[in-house]
Amino acid sequence: QATDNAGNTETKHQVTFEILKNKKPTADFSYTPTSPTDLDTITFADQSDDEDGEVVAWAWDFGDNTTSTLQNPTHKYADNGTYVVKLTVTDDKGATATKQQIITVTNDPPTALFKFDPTKPKIREEVTFTSLSADEDGTIVNFTWDFGDGNISYEENPVHIFEKKGTYNVTLTVIDNDGATHQTMLQVKVTKEEVNTLLYVAIIVALIIIAIIVVVVWKQRTKSS
Repeated sequence: QATDNAGNTETKHQVTFEILKNKKPTADFSYTPTSPTDLDTITFADQSDDEDGEVVAWAWDFGDNTTSTLQNPTHKYADNGTYVVKLTVTDDKGATATKQQIITVTNDPPTALFKFDPTKPKIREEVTFTSLSADEDGTIVNFTWDFGDGNISYEENPVHIFEKKGTYNVTLTVIDNDGATHQTMLQVKVTKEEVNTLLYVAIIVALIIIAIIVVVVWKQRTKSS
């Protein structure tokens, strides 16, 4: 406090200000499903935080040349592979932070399926096998048929003849363009050829008649001589 010659006084106060430094936000996120295939749509959930403010901006890089500025985006990868996903967040004072995670997207395997005709084949009858297999995220590049009788085919839709009566476990294994495989099996029951009873009886009757005629003719010739 100070006083001048006229008796006036003046008091000075000292004020101390503490300038707080802005703290950077913390970037973090999760995603589901945690083991995605290239057919899955992945949901990303922002879990970032800012201790002394709030997060106001999000910048996602999905590692496949695509980005998003949504807080909780979804994304579907065009192909299987390993991708580095980065999330950069910005707080209300302009500070930034980045979090990255590696996501492995797997190939969705093909589905092996087939039918055959006729469904009740006979011995030495041609059986046509038709593949109904599919691969949703690619193409099937290999077909392996095991007919259960020691024979194998690599055709997509083979024709096969079973030489013996019996029940055969026919398996089809398919491989897609990413190397994934799938196998399925169906039983084929092969039966003997059905004998036409009427034809069989007719043949026997005909043979008997022929035999009788031969005997009658032979007797007549014997008497004549």
